[in-house]
Amino acid sequence: MEYKQDFNAKLMDSAQSGNIEETRKALRQGADANWRDKHDRTALMYAAEHGHTQVVKELLKNGADSRLKDKYFGRTALMFAMRSGDLEMVKELLDSGAEVNSQDNGFTTALMLAVYYGRDNVVQLLLNNGANVRLEDENNRIALDMARYYKYDKIMAILQEATTK
Repeated sequence: MEYKQDFNAKLMDSAQSGNIEETRKALRQGADANWRDKHDRTALMYAAEHGHTQVVKELLKNGADSRLKDKYFGRTALMFAMRSGDLEMVKELLDSGAEVNSQDNGFTTALMLAVYYGRDNVVQLLLNNGANVRLEDENNRIALDMARYYKYDKIMAILQEATTK
């Protein structure tokens, strides 16, 4: 007989690898969609980080909370999603109630991470969903400062327009 802990571990593995069938199986067997591993991360955070949109959708459908933060960095699934920059996935997370202006332990936002990764389409989506362009990180930088630093001209233009509103 397998224990619930085993199903949770299987859920984490399938979320990281993007295996939708194994994700569904683990959830059917009783895995907790909000269970945290030894790194204090959820399956949703891993799936979002690795760009597994279908797994993200399945986890959300089964009660995964997009507002949870890992305790080490204070990041949400939306923040982790900036790495892959999948627009469909970001939309799903926002539609599920992800907090667009949530800040991690260094006061970094999803918008700042989208800038860091050069995701201009995601930057626009976040702005359209209420991202605050004036929030500062622990070094008193705003997203526009980051776009200037990385010389992302298109993102700078998007953020400059948003800043004047």
